[in-house]
Order: sequence, then C-alpha cells, then structure tokens
Amino acid sequence: MSRDLISPKKMIISFLILSFGLLAAFMSPTNEMNFWNKLLEMITNKWVTIMLLVAIVNATTYLNSDERKNANFLIRFQNLSSFLKKNIDQIWKIVLIFILYIMFVSFFGSFIFCGHNNIENINYLYYNIPMWLYILFYVFKLYFFMLGMGILTYLLQFKFSNYIIVILLMVFIAMMLVVEVSTKIDDIYNMPILISNYFKIIEYSTFFLEIFSNLIQLIIMNFVILIIFNYYSNKKWRSKII
Repeated sequence: MSRDLISPKKMIISFLILSFGLLAAFMSPTNEMNFWNKLLEMITNKWVTIMLLVAIVNATTYLNSDERKNANFLIRFQNLSSFLKKNIDQIWKIVLIFILYIMFVSFFGSFIFCGHNNIENINYLYYNIPMWLYILFYVFKLYFFMLGMGILTYLLQFKFSNYIIVILLMVFIAMMLVVEVSTKIDDIYNMPILISNYFKIIEYSTFFLEIFSNLIQLIIMNFVILIIFNYYSNKKWRSKII
C-alpha cells in the first residue's frame, strides 16, 4: 500500500480480526450443502459482520492517530475539509479491500465445504429471484453500510476518546447478538430502525421493499455524516487537529 494508506504491518491486525470472524462463520454448525446457500450463510454470519466492523474501527483508529501526530504531513493541507476528504478517500479503499477479502475466503470456503456437485443455482428463500442476485445485492449494501460506519467512526474520533468509540462498538455488538426481527416486514412503516438489523436476513414482503428500506437507512446515515463533516469543516484547522 502507498504511504497514504495505513502501513501493511498495521493492516495485518485488522486482517487477523476479520479472519477470526470468517473462521467462526465457517465452523458454525450447518446442514447446508448448496454452494449459494452456504455462501450467503457465510457472508451474513453475525461474527463476520461484527469482526468486519471491529477491523474497520481498528484501521480508522490507526489512520487517525498516525496522521494527526505527523506535523509534516498535516501542513500539506490548508483546511480541515481537505484533510477529512483525503482520509475518507482512504477509508473507502480500506473497506473495499476487507469486503473483497471476505468474498474471496467465503467463495472458496463454500466451494470446499459443498463440493463441485452442489453449485446449481437456486432462488432466494423469500423472493422469486436467483440467489446470486440477492448475494450481489447483499454485498453491495454491506459495503456501503460498513463504509458509512467507518466514516462515522473516523469522524467521531475527532471529538470523543477511544473509550467512547469502544463503548459504541460494544453496543453494536450487543444489538447484533441480542436483537432479532421475528416478524415479516410488509410495509415501509415497520422497516427496521436499528442499523444492526440491516446486516441480518430479514423477511420482507417484496425485494423492492427491502431495497427501499436499505436506501432510506443509507440516506439517513449519509445525512448524519454530512452534518458532522460540515461541523468539523467550519472549525479552525490547527486548533482542531493539532
């Protein structure tokens, strides 16, 4: 990686964290023998989601602390807005690398587990669409939701200590492990509110309703990011960073 990204040595820690989540998903008890079902089961496993977020938080913490301590690096930027945009540009690359790693391991892990005789395509459980299409949808939404959470984590580190970030992370983990949606989502008014529920398999009445619910949640998340970003951008550069 370039100097603009986190050093490979520090990225290794995040990859180890993520690998632990993938291992937990692979070792989870299952009777699933179809490749596509196993692949979906892997990438939607709660431990993959949790460890992915932990890996992203770990990466953004390094990105934040390293550059804020490097005065020679900071003077390259004339204002806080350009500094934030530069780092956000790095965050989307980091999240993309993590997602690609998840897909690579999950793909080959599912193939090894199910064997080459069980790769016939099937439809998704709740909609009359191919399983590969739903998996593609889930991967895209996983990327954009995790990107948003990575950016939020990075921005919050300017205002709050790492202890607060850890507490927020623990709250998310608790929601992933405890909170479940047991009813079918049949209209926009009972769409999930908690962000953790968007990383789980939930039954919607239609595929369109699931897409629309996710878009609404992403719009809300981006609106919050924009508010925080503009708040920081209006602060004095050196008094805020150094």
